[in-house]
Amino acid sequence: RAFNRVKWERPIDFETWHAQVEKARIEGYAEDWGGFVKGVSTMAVPVFSPDGSVSHTIGVFAIDAQLTAENRIEIFRALRQTADDIQARLIA
Repeated sequence: RAFNRVKWERPIDFETWHAQVEKARIEGYAEDWGGFVKGVSTMAVPVFSPDGSVSHTIGVFAIDAQLTAENRIEIFRALRQTADDIQARLIA
């Protein structure tokens, strides 16, 4: 319902957005390269509750010009490790 209120730098249609959400669900992470904010990448991973639903999301905003393929991988690894640590605490 709120999709049309989002202010995108490079707007996409609902079907494209929905396909990106499905891809993120399957791959376990989401990434945007300047589509929402020009020159800024966003990277995020889910945190799951004990019942398997997404309870939180951890994300990073980074300046595109400062990112390399290698540090994108490092950021995703750190995000995933942090999400796993939080999940373990939620279960305990």
